[in-house]
Amino acid sequence: MKNFTEKIFRKITQGFGILLAASMILTFSACESDEQEDTVKDRLWQGSGIPSIGVGRQKQEEEPVEQTGGGITICVDPGHGFDDAGASSTYVTECDERELTLRYALDLRTELEAMGYKVLMTHDGTAFPKTTEDDGNNKFNPYERAAYVNSQNVDYFISLHCDSYTDETVGGTRVYFCNTEIKTKDYSEDVANAISTSLNNAFESGMDARVLEMKPAESYAVIRETYTAGSLIEIGFITSPDDAAKIQDAEWQSKFVKAVAAGINDYFVSLG
Repeated sequence: MKNFTEKIFRKITQGFGILLAASMILTFSACESDEQEDTVKDRLWQGSGIPSIGVGRQKQEEEPVEQTGGGITICVDPGHGFDDAGASSTYVTECDERELTLRYALDLRTELEAMGYKVLMTHDGTAFPKTTEDDGNNKFNPYERAAYVNSQNVDYFISLHCDSYTDETVGGTRVYFCNTEIKTKDYSEDVANAISTSLNNAFESGMDARVLEMKPAESYAVIRETYTAGSLIEIGFITSPDDAAKIQDAEWQSKFVKAVAAGINDYFVSLG
């Protein structure tokens, strides 16, 4: 009887041991699950949730750009290009003026098209159109560009360049225009002022975009020989260390281009 009782006691004890072990395993698993859940929650809270969960911060939708430029054609001219490298500088070592102006021109086209404007490019960096002023070489000279613009129905023309000078302390943005008798549209100065104002407002410090009228005899050919209203923008001086650093900075470039587009848009919107 005693042996039988001891056997029963041992079996009961073993049973309790098994139940206790199982209970501890379940408790541990539950705690580990809770810890994993907390970790996931923490990641989600920080905006780095696990993709498979399908939960996380939603991307903020950008406000659509108002389509204000319908029916208006802008021609954008990247200065120089092809066999004409334009200005160079020790402060711009990885590219030259023709590459910089093309970057700005392509971005300006994008901004203006987003506003609803029809945008023509005098060239896209790969080819340029043949005109009545074609001189047979691989340089798209100012008279060829003007001939192309004059062959199109353009409401405003804008040529982009980078300036240079022997004095490294000289810098800043210049917006040039020229009024001549051949002009069929006479608002060159008004748009130039709108661009200048937009640039100066966009860059509250370190920007002094000046508007300068050029006499026909001293003017750049692209704004003298084109029939439509237009301007030539010297983005900055690549011979100035300060200007050169800004011109090559992607964020500054984006801000500059947006301000130029906004200035053009401000003028045409003001017409009602």
